[in-house]
Amino acid sequence: MAQFNWTYLADTGRQYSVGLFHGDNTGHLMVYLNSKVIIIDFQVLETKTYSFFIEEELCEIEVERKDDRFAYGFKINQDVDTPLNRQRKAREKSDMRKTYWFATAFFSIILIGSLIFAYAYRQKKKRLAETLSTASRPVAVQVVQQRQDSVDLKFQLEFQGLTRDYIRSVPIEAITTPFPIEAGDEFNLRFSLYKPSMNQLDFESISYTQLGRYRDRTIAIHQKAHPTLTKDQVACQVDIAFQLYGIDGLASFYFQNQRAKDSPRFNQDSFQKLIRDLPYLEKAEACRLPN
Repeated sequence: MAQFNWTYLADTGRQYSVGLFHGDNTGHLMVYLNSKVIIIDFQVLETKTYSFFIEEELCEIEVERKDDRFAYGFKINQDVDTPLNRQRKAREKSDMRKTYWFATAFFSIILIGSLIFAYAYRQKKKRLAETLSTASRPVAVQVVQQRQDSVDLKFQLEFQGLTRDYIRSVPIEAITTPFPIEAGDEFNLRFSLYKPSMNQLDFESISYTQLGRYRDRTIAIHQKAHPTLTKDQVACQVDIAFQLYGIDGLASFYFQNQRAKDSPRFNQDSFQKLIRDLPYLEKAEACRLPN
């Protein structure tokens, strides 16, 4: 089994998390963009490339078979003919022409100015890197205090051999995961490489370990609500909901016993709507449900 997670920062400044799950034996492959499944493929046992867009940028995930092992890579394709790449190439050609004529006409001035500019640019780049260079790492959280509009979360960050405890007060609206936070839940922490105390929990990018926890909790609730189903049938239904609807599908199963007034987004109504949806009904036949 292989799991990878890549971070991509778009030109618009938005950050995306691209994840890959590949079962070495079964060949089952899933690609996630943030927490949404965008590609599902089965029996991936040979070299293969998957393409998808993030905003206007064409991205590729390469699965390369090397003897009895697989290698994985994520890259931005800047060569294929897309509107963004055409703009990029046109801009590069324009910049080259401007640079050539400017260098020819003002070579002596540029030579002196470039030395001054290079020094100033290095200093600016260094200051900018100290502020913006970040890394991402999963951390386990503990709930310290729950309030109506926020929650205090405690976690540890180990970096360069040093471990430090942090407590962050997080607004409720910033916690985008639909599941309640439990002790030991794992979320990605973004932090500055130059100043690790500058950090922020990222609830959009959910780790595969945490997805497994959500799946186990959902299976337990679904099994309790439907004791006549076997464990395999329960797991089959939950997995199909996740394959079709991502984490929202899990949440609909998890909150299937909640009333709309207590859980407005996921509740009895959303659960009934999901299990009556035609794509779900078609796939659920594989679970061999009893009449």
